[in-house]
Amino acid sequence: MRLRQRHCFQTTVAARAGYTLVELIISTLSASLLMAGLASSLFLSIRSFDGTSTAAATTRAADVHADVLNDLKHATGFTTRTSNTVTFTVPDRDGDLAEETITYQWTGLPTAELQYSINGGPAVTVLEDVQQFDVAYLNRSITGNSPSPPAMDSSQWGMRWYLPTETFGYEIPYLLTDSDRRIQIGTRATLSEPGTVVQLSVYLTIGLLDNSDYTMAIYDVDNNDNPKNLLAHTALANASSTGWHSLPVAPTPLTPGEYYLAVSYKDSAARHHYDVLLGETHESPNDASKKNEWQSSWNSTGTSSRRVAIYATYEPD
Repeated sequence: MRLRQRHCFQTTVAARAGYTLVELIISTLSASLLMAGLASSLFLSIRSFDGTSTAAATTRAADVHADVLNDLKHATGFTTRTSNTVTFTVPDRDGDLAEETITYQWTGLPTAELQYSINGGPAVTVLEDVQQFDVAYLNRSITGNSPSPPAMDSSQWGMRWYLPTETFGYEIPYLLTDSDRRIQIGTRATLSEPGTVVQLSVYLTIGLLDNSDYTMAIYDVDNNDNPKNLLAHTALANASSTGWHSLPVAPTPLTPGEYYLAVSYKDSAARHHYDVLLGETHESPNDASKKNEWQSSWNSTGTSSRRVAIYATYEPD
């Protein structure tokens, strides 16, 4: 008798892991919530940047509006009076004993620029994106002697005599801010052509209902492009609002090259703006904002790759 033994082998195949429908729905909802959060963050960042740009534009428009009114206040006669162009004369501003002729003209849409010229010189755009500009005139008859215009005060028309001008430095109100008060903060900027600097401008954020003294200066560089000698500085002034703050400086001729534009402010209520891309900024412990006493030779204690929102206005040679 033969016996045959049958061997039976049983194999077990491991089930491959997967997601249930409930898990898939939960993960999809979680991903959607995460994307919504990221989108909200991006939206808030964009709105924040737009708000900064809008505030700067509003400040600039207010400054130009004040300039136009100050010029008109000193007008001694008009040669052009239309809704978008006004040409008038004002007393002597440059010491040649001759009246100056000023023109403000709106180019209309779509260019939307407000332009300024003096004594028939080239028109310079002083404000962009002007959606409406309308000058109205009220005429009246006066008997007797003509009234004299208000006495001239150069502080009311500032450095606008020097138009047309150019700038060098950084004219962007960067989003990053810092409050390094009571020190000298200088950022390197390149001047591409010979010119005479007549004004310095810095963008400062000032706390609500606060203010801060501030001052600005220009330094040349040493052989390693570090700040070296003081060339000129502004007077000490007070800032009480957020925006660009400009101060005249004694006309300072410069040759093309590297320079440092510096600011010093007194109070923690003030913050300067900067970014961290390909810049070079030096700090010095000297508190120039105290008595407007800048170091004659810069003494650096810190260096970074920041670019500070500060620029110089100059007359090209």
